[in-house]
Amino acid sequence: MPSGKHSVRVEKRRGSRYVFQSPNPPRKSTDEIHSIGTDLIRAIVGVGQDQQSFWVDTARICERSRFFKNAMQSPWKESSTQIVRLPDCNPEIFAMYLELVYTDKVACNPIAENNLDSETDFRELFELYVLCDHHMDSTSKNLVLAAAIEDTYVPNHDDVAYAYENTVSGSPLRKWLADLYAERACSVHMEAGSLDDFPKEFLFDVVCTTIANRDEPEKEWRSSSLEHYKD
Repeated sequence: MPSGKHSVRVEKRRGSRYVFQSPNPPRKSTDEIHSIGTDLIRAIVGVGQDQQSFWVDTARICERSRFFKNAMQSPWKESSTQIVRLPDCNPEIFAMYLELVYTDKVACNPIAENNLDSETDFRELFELYVLCDHHMDSTSKNLVLAAAIEDTYVPNHDDVAYAYENTVSGSPLRKWLADLYAERACSVHMEAGSLDDFPKEFLFDVVCTTIANRDEPEKEWRSSSLEHYKD
């Protein structure tokens, strides 16, 4: 099996969680480090009893996320109140996102080997990817996808459906899933669900990838390298 060529280091973490880290995170200047915490945005995430507030360094989040950068510019109301409301976000996933922004690390539970019949931590990774996509943060999207590629298992049909329902045509995540199924999936992955369980767009993408691969039978697996999916 070809090995991945993406730049990610995997570390064991307390609580049986794993951390996927970029080996060359950008170095911050002394001025940047001293400025952390002096200018904050309040992010109100979720609704009802699950709602949580997060205080986020303005410079750091606006450097990574074009969504937050735009929100802090006039004439948006958020630019004067320094409050951004994210009712559709899961607070737990948003907390993972902030950890990623501050540390360039993707923290997630290890993927279960037998993941065909249950929700797995691919879903956690995909939810984080979708959040990064909505926040227009390409750096974080690439790190999350690299973490998914690092794993050797194939996401189940529920996770594939979630990914396709929450991304648009041409998404790097969609491209990777289609390549992964065309190159690595076996009959058990398809038989675990029915035809209706898989998005039609996904099945079409897999067929197109399979045909393309047939024309180049000796090429290296695309799904093993982040280089094909960087945003």
